[in-house]
Amino acid sequence: LQYDALKEFLNVLCGNLLSAIAGEEASFKLMIPEVKKLDRNGWEAFRQAPGAIPFLMDDSPALLRFVRQDQ
Repeated sequence: LQYDALKEFLNVLCGNLLSAIAGEEASFKLMIPEVKKLDRNGWEAFRQAPGAIPFLMDDSPALLRFVRQDQ
């Protein structure tokens, strides 16, 4: 259930972020956000990836990375 709530949060966040960047009239093809549980090595690799943003969600550490793929 926590993963579903996190995916919904990320979906709303990405939609708002895209509208803020490109305007309300722009059209986008969004994919379902991915949520993965990482071991320590996976966490460090993801944390060091370009654009990774660490934050806390309900006192638990989380990482967010927004990837734009142009057509």
